[in-house]
Amino acid sequence: MQNFVKTGLFLLGGILWLAPVYSEDEIPGDLLSKTWSINHFMTNNEPIVLNNVSNSYSLSFPVSDRVTPVSLELNLKLYYSNKLKANRSQFVVYVNDYYVKQISLNTNNSGQLVKIPIAAEYLINGYNRLTFKVAQHHTDDQCEDWTAPELWTRVDSVKTTISLYFQHKKAATSLARLNTLINDKMGNYSISFLRPESTISDEYLYWGAIAAQGVKLRLNYVSMELNEQFITPYQWHEEPNRVVSNFNIDPVLLKHDAVLFGTKDQLRNLVAPEILAEIKEAYLGLFQQDINKQNFILVVSGLDTQQVNRAVKAFSLMRAPFPDAAHTLIKKINFPIKDALLPGKSIVPGQTYAFSQLGYTSQRMNFGNGKVKFDIRLPEDLYSTEDAMVTLHLNLAYGAAMRQDSVINVSLNGLFNHAIRLKEADGAHYRDYQIVIPLRNFKPGMNTLVFDAVLTPSEYGECTFIQRKNLIATLFQDSLISFPEAGRAVTLPDLQLLGQTGYPFVHAGSSANTYIELLDHSSDTIQTAWHFIAWLATFSQTPLLDIQIGQDRQTGNRGNVVFIGKKHLDPEINTNAPVDVRQWNRFSYPYKETQHKPENSWLRWIEGAIFNKDNLPLTSVIEPEKVELIQSGGLGNQFLLMSYPSDIAIEGVTLALLSEMENSLYSGLTTLFSSGLTKQLQGNFFIWDKQKQFYANREGDTFVLGDNTINLSMMMHFSRHPWQWALIIIITLFLITWVTYVLLVQFKQSVHQQVEEDD
Repeated sequence: MQNFVKTGLFLLGGILWLAPVYSEDEIPGDLLSKTWSINHFMTNNEPIVLNNVSNSYSLSFPVSDRVTPVSLELNLKLYYSNKLKANRSQFVVYVNDYYVKQISLNTNNSGQLVKIPIAAEYLINGYNRLTFKVAQHHTDDQCEDWTAPELWTRVDSVKTTISLYFQHKKAATSLARLNTLINDKMGNYSISFLRPESTISDEYLYWGAIAAQGVKLRLNYVSMELNEQFITPYQWHEEPNRVVSNFNIDPVLLKHDAVLFGTKDQLRNLVAPEILAEIKEAYLGLFQQDINKQNFILVVSGLDTQQVNRAVKAFSLMRAPFPDAAHTLIKKINFPIKDALLPGKSIVPGQTYAFSQLGYTSQRMNFGNGKVKFDIRLPEDLYSTEDAMVTLHLNLAYGAAMRQDSVINVSLNGLFNHAIRLKEADGAHYRDYQIVIPLRNFKPGMNTLVFDAVLTPSEYGECTFIQRKNLIATLFQDSLISFPEAGRAVTLPDLQLLGQTGYPFVHAGSSANTYIELLDHSSDTIQTAWHFIAWLATFSQTPLLDIQIGQDRQTGNRGNVVFIGKKHLDPEINTNAPVDVRQWNRFSYPYKETQHKPENSWLRWIEGAIFNKDNLPLTSVIEPEKVELIQSGGLGNQFLLMSYPSDIAIEGVTLALLSEMENSLYSGLTTLFSSGLTKQLQGNFFIWDKQKQFYANREGDTFVLGDNTINLSMMMHFSRHPWQWALIIIITLFLITWVTYVLLVQFKQSVHQQVEEDD
């Protein structure tokens, strides 16, 4: 096809940029732009600080596969020390290791704002590396302290921005490209789920729940926005030379990528006959939208609802680039039949894992980049004794000629745990260097181990050349981590545990014991339920195909139930609930507390004597007391998440996610997920608003859920009361001694009656 050539010049920050030549996959049109502060691409929202004579910092920013980059503008805000020597101090910017700008650090100013245009040829579709390097000096003399405190430059990560100018490409129509169509590389991702019928069936709710997981599991770093809408057949206006459309859908309604669900009969008036003819089995088809060709429509269909179920499951599972075709028929899905299936990278107590099995690859630590880390996901309900230890068997090497105060600090979840002293002057290679960390220091769900190398040269001092290339260490991927045997027990309900692991509504990659019930039929509530289910799937990183969702009240043992929707007067929702949101609202407020001193019994004295240890003083028992108000009013512009024991299922948990009728529950849920409020979840009820103000507390009963075994019960009991175990041992030894004595006496009387004992 003949290329489209667009002429003209775009004035960008005073620089003229020549427009690109477009291929048949690109869409000529207005130049678009998107701007981010660079802290958007950083792990922590903090300034970038570059100290010492030389230093560097790198971050990655994305350019979507769905756009053609035209140019990039970096607005760099710098602050630096006024003691720097302007004739020697330089700040250099690189993109993908290509030099793009050098800045003299002029000490007549305390800082400067620099606009740096970057041409498209330096950019790639995917993640691009932006690097800042600094050379800073405070004297012209060669006798310079390379660690002097006045050697610093700061990059303001809030005021420093990246502006990408781009053109959209046409959406790919190969199912192999789904992972590049649904990706993290253009900020947040929005998608519409289209309903072909006015009625809302439980089958449709299930299709949306599975598809939402398929979308979310393709997004690692950005938020997802769902839009549920009912569509009717659209009559296109007859226009000369109009290309035949694939869909009878009003293009005004299609503002994002879209997924169209339905059986062949339900889609008969919405899709072209050519597409209908291909629906002979469970069907997935990927098409460009008729007007907005940069967006796609994914058709999920089949001859009946069971085939649509199969097709939507296939979409959620197809995360590899196959098949390379616009549509596919799903004949069958063969699931593994092995027992005890677990999601990837799960930890099982009592087993040992190589770091590489947990996603870690061998990494080097040096003076400028001294941290390596990897993540470990522990079971949500892990329980063990206080003295249970996790053992690290490390394989590491470090360089020579380092000062003896060089160390590698080991931290777990941001807290220091251990130090490895690098004391060999000639360097060393350690094999099976063991570190033990108490299991109680780990938390349920995701844990992060960080190895932070603090490396110091052995030669230092005034007018001394400081060699830093020898400041190097490597932690190898064949290092091991061993976990002790442990049982399973957890106290519920617990919103903090929910926010960290999704438990108990998802466990071991399954939600078979969870039922999601919608309290109303609004699109707002449907979107909220789908997004909540997609969030649960992120904890196992695998779709929850066994999730149950519906609108009708289920009967019998439902296990765990999640109510989602507008404030409801149903008594079942409010039974056992910590907050009653009916006509008269019941809410508990903090009031006072009770305290009492625990008794230091003689049994604790026996425990200390037997185990030869000094017992720590017992802490005071503090019990917060609350005052309960019965009042009118309600949630207003706020949202409520509360959890409490089920009154129907034994060891079941009820969760309610509610808002007022006039308030958008979906906007509240996205605020909860996108603003970091999930890290603030605690207690068993949580109230928040769109301004991120929140309140959390606990009220009501709890229960312990876990392995119902004698072994676990004994372990839990005797770990808390070891003196009782010692008492049982003493009594057992006494009984054995007494029985042995009695048996010996009886044996003597029956066999050696005539034998007289010596006096």
